[in-house]
Amino acid sequence: MWKLKVSKYKNTTPKIPKKEQWLTNVSANKLMQSAGDHIKASCTFMVFNVDAQGGGSLCILPLSTKGKQDKPLPLLRAHTSFVSDFDLSPFNDALLATGSFDCTVKLWTIPDEGLTESGLDPTCNLSTLTRRVESLLWHPTADGILAVAAGETVKVWDVNQTAVKYDLSDHSDVIQSISWKLDGSLLATTCKDKNLRIFDPRAGVKIQEGMCLPTNRDSRVKWVNDDRLITSALNTSRSREICLWDQKNLSTPLGRLELETATSILVPLFDQDTNMLFLAGKGDTSIKFVEIANAAPYINPGPTDPVEQIKGLCMVPKRALDVMNCETARILLLGKSNVIPVTYQIPRKSYSEFYPDLFPDTFSGEPSMSAEEWCSGQNKPVNKISLNPSKNPAMAHKDREHVPERVDMEATEAEDAPRLLKITPLSTDTDCQSHPGKTELKIQLKTTKTSEVEPNVVSTHHTNGEVAPPVIQQPVHVHLMSSTAHQSSRISTGDDPELTSVPEPTSMHESTVTRAHVNIQQPRQDIAVSEKPETAHVHAQEPQQDPVASEQPKPEVKKARKPFQASRQCKFRYVTGTPLHKSQHIENLRGSYRSLPGESDAMCANKDRCAVPLSGTAGLIAVLELCNVGRLPDMGIPLVQNGCPLSDFVWDPFNTRRLATACDDAKIRVFEIPEGGLTETLTAPEQYLSGHNERIYFIRFHPLAEDVLASGSYDMTVRIWDLEAGVEMIRLEGHEDQIFCFAWSLDGRKCATVSKDGLIRVYDPRHSTSPIQVGPGPEGSRGARIVWVLNDKYLFVSGATKSQTRLISIYNSEDLSSPLNSVSLDTVPSILIPFYDEDTSVVFLTARGDIRVNAFEVSEDEPHLFELSSFKGAKQHQAIAFLPKSVVNVREVEFAKALRLLPGVIEPVSFTIPRVKKAFFQDDVFPDTKVTWEPALTSSEWFNGANKSLRKINLKPEDMETLSHAPAKAPAAKKYDYSSKPYKSDKEKQEELISAVTDKLDTHDEPLPQDLTEGVDPDEWDD
Repeated sequence: MWKLKVSKYKNTTPKIPKKEQWLTNVSANKLMQSAGDHIKASCTFMVFNVDAQGGGSLCILPLSTKGKQDKPLPLLRAHTSFVSDFDLSPFNDALLATGSFDCTVKLWTIPDEGLTESGLDPTCNLSTLTRRVESLLWHPTADGILAVAAGETVKVWDVNQTAVKYDLSDHSDVIQSISWKLDGSLLATTCKDKNLRIFDPRAGVKIQEGMCLPTNRDSRVKWVNDDRLITSALNTSRSREICLWDQKNLSTPLGRLELETATSILVPLFDQDTNMLFLAGKGDTSIKFVEIANAAPYINPGPTDPVEQIKGLCMVPKRALDVMNCETARILLLGKSNVIPVTYQIPRKSYSEFYPDLFPDTFSGEPSMSAEEWCSGQNKPVNKISLNPSKNPAMAHKDREHVPERVDMEATEAEDAPRLLKITPLSTDTDCQSHPGKTELKIQLKTTKTSEVEPNVVSTHHTNGEVAPPVIQQPVHVHLMSSTAHQSSRISTGDDPELTSVPEPTSMHESTVTRAHVNIQQPRQDIAVSEKPETAHVHAQEPQQDPVASEQPKPEVKKARKPFQASRQCKFRYVTGTPLHKSQHIENLRGSYRSLPGESDAMCANKDRCAVPLSGTAGLIAVLELCNVGRLPDMGIPLVQNGCPLSDFVWDPFNTRRLATACDDAKIRVFEIPEGGLTETLTAPEQYLSGHNERIYFIRFHPLAEDVLASGSYDMTVRIWDLEAGVEMIRLEGHEDQIFCFAWSLDGRKCATVSKDGLIRVYDPRHSTSPIQVGPGPEGSRGARIVWVLNDKYLFVSGATKSQTRLISIYNSEDLSSPLNSVSLDTVPSILIPFYDEDTSVVFLTARGDIRVNAFEVSEDEPHLFELSSFKGAKQHQAIAFLPKSVVNVREVEFAKALRLLPGVIEPVSFTIPRVKKAFFQDDVFPDTKVTWEPALTSSEWFNGANKSLRKINLKPEDMETLSHAPAKAPAAKKYDYSSKPYKSDKEKQEELISAVTDKLDTHDEPLPQDLTEGVDPDEWDD
């Protein structure tokens, strides 16, 4: 067939590396049969099944790992039974979904450094199914959509909301494989009933069905382009068979390729960019290459190459390939005791240039839309990027060093603007590889009468471990002056000492300049590189130096010492979270509702009772008295029934019996709970509020004024209500997209919102319905939260980046142009919900589905955010609610108390500070606190412009003394007292030592025996 068709991939040849490049000493010899491929890879990690007791373990290693591994390997104990299939998110290298024979599906977040030790808690447990999981697959364009095939059903999950969006159950037997269309609009399945089905999941309909499989043995399906699919199966004679189908006609295949007889099917790995199809079966010792064409004969077989026996195989993403070596594909083969990277390369005479005909634009790793957009019916193509290193610096390969070309460097013509260097990335500096995750800047200066900056290499390392190619700077004329009085100097073009800045190369990942290496061939110059994440500024100062002195040998450049800074002391650094005894739990709570919108806290509580949503379409809420702990009855719990699906609910801070709810019918209901709690189901609200045109996102009571309630809706407005009059008083406008969160300021005068358009808005609602300040907020589209802190001087924002990394930031409330500081946390689908304790300036952070509660202290001191100890529970919580300050136990130095909603249980958690003198009231921890349960204003006073503050009380019990007045502790007696012994100088000690040695020697003043000997006269010798 190759003779009849000219193909640029005809001569593609596999290269099996030497065994030193293999990953060896792994154990995968006794894997169970499943629909999974047993190994998967992203640009950062590889994950594969291993032999382990129980069969539910995976090994996770960095993609670059090679050589013999020490046993035991760190394993992910994912499930109680064999992991039948797993998949790494195409948009997040660290997000792993696993399915098992134990009928569960879990999500995991892999640490940046990989799995260094066995044991990792799941990020989320999606479901417990009735049938074992056969296959699972992430959506190719929408972020957070996961398809799971179990038994005869395919469930499509929105993992951001941990909810099943669509259920495809039109199968008569076990589903064997699933595949998304390239744009994610359709889903194809093969089934044991020998039928190939194509579904539109969002419409819930089957648009095509055909008996495309010759037998009911194992099978695979894979989309190859917009309207064609391939299937892999065994025919009636047990021969392997590959068929190409048109989605509009499943009665006859476009092409068929029959291969050898075997007992296992061929696993298809398809490259959408090049139409290259790789085929290998589990247990095989060879791998086949086939090209899919757009015209007959459609399937063009290529060579078959021998390899080690295969237990599983997968394809590495294109963004991880060495395109400058013409590496068109890389297959990871899982063997009995090794992982072998098989590289497919196209031979070329020269490898010094990029070949665009071999490498078309490929998937960028960025989602085209959010889960909400896809569920609303939108279809978008896959986002693509170029693999050309000169166009996309992030695509430069780590292991190659190319010859740099000349790069233009021009200054902007703006008279007052800083001059910018035009940067073209060309090659990679391998010296940076020893510092992964950092950005390195190298600068070389050569001095003459009018000095020049030699062409220099600026190489960058990105935070995800990828290497961007170095940048070559064109020579710039500068005047140099040695400077000892300044820590930095300036580089100026010509005679104009303008600032020259080097903008950061375009990249999909953030990078940070962390240090500078300075190589100077003439007198010492001090180079200052600003450590900003976006731009590195290089300064040099004008010279005033004797020409003769400039010819002296250069002094050695010493690295500037970092000034010592004492660590900031925080009394809350070691905050400790402790679950209270089981006797204080509320148990046997059944059917809690987990599909509330992300804008809701999913639970609320006051000092007397808590409210928990229950499953169902009637908007059910269980109101539980906190004094009635123990086991709830199996049936007959009195409820609050709204009659419509619930969106949000909140307690009135000034009335512990008043509960406000918001529902999908765009109405707000206000219920009054009877004294002593519910005794029967409550269906009739005390008050209705109607005005929004669409579903309500959230509702929030005013922190100071009673009967003042704010609500936000899909109609992009925030409305402020007077509950006493039952009317809408203020309507805030200016939002262009979904409102994620609304927060009142601590003094109740202003409010702030953060929305999906990536903006933070601050309002003064009584004076203007338009925002008085607007600034950039979190870039992620999954959600965000905002809260006022530090006497309303700052805004604390929780959100996510475009790469789905959870991010917290703090802003000056008077200047929203940029955050004062941002801290990146883990990569998890859910958004952190902040709870601010005004007395201690501590912000607790957790999310629905988390197992950990993080804590940060916010301060006016830089960098404003100080991490504290975190609390990790035994199980994941569905929600958490903090109680008012009036319920804390100050005798145990408990400064915060919360309720965690676990599956079937409400668990109280105490947050304390370890102290020695607990007998005293810790007045440094417990300042006078606001009485947040009593209003300072009426609604009419607040709407008329009045401002008041809440009164404060002291939490000190009458029988306790304050720590500040505690008697000073007497100093402990010393074990040894040296005060009575006289002090001796070194000379006195030396003389004393010599005297002691002399005394020990037996010395006398008598003459020696030879001195007493009598001699002869000289005359006697003459004889």
